[in-house]
Amino acid sequence: MGTVALILLSIAFCVGARADGDEYFIPHSRSLNPDGSRVQDVGGFLGNVRDEAGRPVFDATITVAVTVETDAEPQRVTYTSYTDALGHYRTYGPEQVVADLLQIETTIDPKNVAIVGVEKEGYVEARRFNRGHLGKKAGPIQVDFIVKRARSAAN
Repeated sequence: MGTVALILLSIAFCVGARADGDEYFIPHSRSLNPDGSRVQDVGGFLGNVRDEAGRPVFDATITVAVTVETDAEPQRVTYTSYTDALGHYRTYGPEQVVADLLQIETTIDPKNVAIVGVEKEGYVEARRFNRGHLGKKAGPIQVDFIVKRARSAAN
């Protein structure tokens, strides 16, 4: 019995963090500094997208915009994330995205990161709930969305 419990415990630690069956914390190469300490990324966003009846909205697109201060002039970078079958999403941290897309290592001021909104064909954003402090220095910020059916032009 002890061997079975040990094997199951070992498997649980190998799987990583999961939320409702999905990988939740996406590992990336910039999660540790060269000295082994954790990188303090601004963190991105996480949350849920639901319709007015409270049902999860699958495959909705969440767009994040980042303004990056460069030597020449500020550059705007946008990137997206998508909801899973349960309506959950989590975006990458903006410092990681900027490093990957622009090939520059920089510190992003949290004031220069904004969630643009949510899009899904046939729906429009009805409400947004900012559940975190938008100026915090590290970690993800929770933003939840309620969407409603879009009215067609014929109506």
